[in-house]
Formats: sequence, structure tokens, C-alpha cells
Amino acid sequence: MKNIFRLLIVNSLFALSTVYSTGPSITIPDFNNWWTFVDKLGTGSQIKPDKYFVTDEENIEVTITKADQPEWKEQAPQSDYPYVGIGTYFEPSKTTVDLSGVESICLIYKLDGPVSLVLSQSGIDPGDEYITDLPPAENYTKFIITWSDFYQPHWVNKNSRLDISKLTGIRFEIRTRYKSSATLGIHSVTFKDIIQ
Repeated sequence: MKNIFRLLIVNSLFALSTVYSTGPSITIPDFNNWWTFVDKLGTGSQIKPDKYFVTDEENIEVTITKADQPEWKEQAPQSDYPYVGIGTYFEPSKTTVDLSGVESICLIYKLDGPVSLVLSQSGIDPGDEYITDLPPAENYTKFIITWSDFYQPHWVNKNSRLDISKLTGIRFEIRTRYKSSATLGIHSVTFKDIIQ
């Protein structure tokens, strides 16, 4: 199988490209189980390509455009606001994975616009999850992100604790208020064990 995209946890190995682990029995879907998502508002949000976004054996690349966000309305559902990006679940069944033994996330990517890394956590509604804003990089560059780099968006009325024992997946998406675009190339995502 081609080594399309690696999602690894060092010492307790998640292997996205090989669809099995060499440590605790944790199964991570291969890259075919990554998905793109875009709102259905028809206001300009889009992702290209929206399917089959492998560019070569080592990297993927997508261009994401998010439409202007409308004026905030109290109690408005998430579906009233534009959203777009790519993501995956750690388990095909969308069950939680305990990452308590992980200290940081190592990303190797290139990026020319405002994209955030989003942690999908059981019990936190979409749009309210913990995120971190990714620095731009002209070429593929390694960045180390710790759990303390994540925060909940300012619009969240009732903050929930980040619980890394209840994570279900990750997403890359644009969270800006105004229309924005970005081209994102991803080489790898590595979850680093505390004992490293």
C-alpha cells in the first residue's frame, strides 16, 4: 500500500497508511477514510479537490475557501454558519481514543492561509471544539503543538474541559469570520508519547 499519509503515535504506533498499530490495539483508518466537508448554504464555501485529494505518494494538498460568516444570532444552529475542511476519525466506529499518554502533536505541512487544527471530542458540539491556529509555512515544515496550545472559540458560552481521553478524531478547517482561502499540504501527523 502506498505510504499516502502517516498518522503515528510514537511508541504506541498509530499507522494510518498500514491500518494497524504496533502497540496497544488501536485501529486507525487509512487515508481513504478521510473526508472533506462543506456547508450547504451556497454562499461560496468550497474545497478543491473535494474527493481523491492525494497528490503524490508522500503528501496531500487541498485548497479551502470559506464564505463570509453572517451576523451572529443567539441560539442559531451550527448549520446556519459556513464551514469547510478535511478530517478523519481515529476509529471507523467514531468511538473515543485515549491519548493520555501523548505529550504533543508533530505536524509536517505547508500552508498559505488561516487554517486551524480541530480536536473532535466526545461531548462537545461541533463548532465548540478545541482548536489551534496553524502558522503559515511556504515549504513543508515541522511544527510541534502541545495540548496547551488548544483553546475553545470565543463564542462558546459554557467552556468544556479538554479531555484527551475522549478524542474521536481531528479536522483541518478555516474558522475565520470573513471570506478566506488557503492551500494546505500535509505530509504527516505524529502524536508523540510522553516518554520520548
